[in-house]
Amino acid sequence: NNVTVLNKNSELAGGYATGTGEADGNTVDIEGNSKIAGKVYGGYSDKGTASNNTINIKDTADVSEADLYGDKDGKGTGNTLNVVKGWQGAIGSVQYFDVINIEKDAVVTLDKGLDCSDGTVSIKGGTLELGAASKIGTLEAKSKGKVAFGAGGHLDVDNVQGNLIVTEADKTSDELNTVEALNKVANKLGVTKQCISNWENDNILPSIDMLVKLSIL
Repeated sequence: NNVTVLNKNSELAGGYATGTGEADGNTVDIEGNSKIAGKVYGGYSDKGTASNNTINIKDTADVSEADLYGDKDGKGTGNTLNVVKGWQGAIGSVQYFDVINIEKDAVVTLDKGLDCSDGTVSIKGGTLELGAASKIGTLEAKSKGKVAFGAGGHLDVDNVQGNLIVTEADKTSDELNTVEALNKVANKLGVTKQCISNWENDNILPSIDMLVKLSIL
């Protein structure tokens, strides 16, 4: 199925299957000056698969009150969210996507943060703004892709590829890859990135031995 959405205030799925039926290979285009509220699924199956579905956000569509899902429970594979070149705005929430593409000059604001711990976020010259704790498996930064942090924003990334620009809510910075720097420090100390993150957020304190090692880095 290929579904174009102009206005919707209730639950919507690109493909819907009951029982063990498949809801695979569907596309949902949210476009024009539409305003979307409620849940939008790339594909929805009660007990079957919902894989290889795509949701595209484009034009001046308003999805600030929409919750976008690749599938209903994260068991599907290959589900993709594309934020098309130039789109700017907030998304209510984003869940269960294996790939999220943010194209050139697009700005995506996620006040509730993002959990894509098993997937890939590719920022192709656009900006991802995070307002809460977030997890990403692989973060690809291309053409000066940017991550901006609002109040409460925090990011845990397993793997960073490319040159990432990092900024804060109302500040700009030089081109820095803070996540890569975190990886290097963790490797030198023989600890995990999460351990260092806990130190930074005062969740736990480093040992005296670790403080000595930190002082000579």
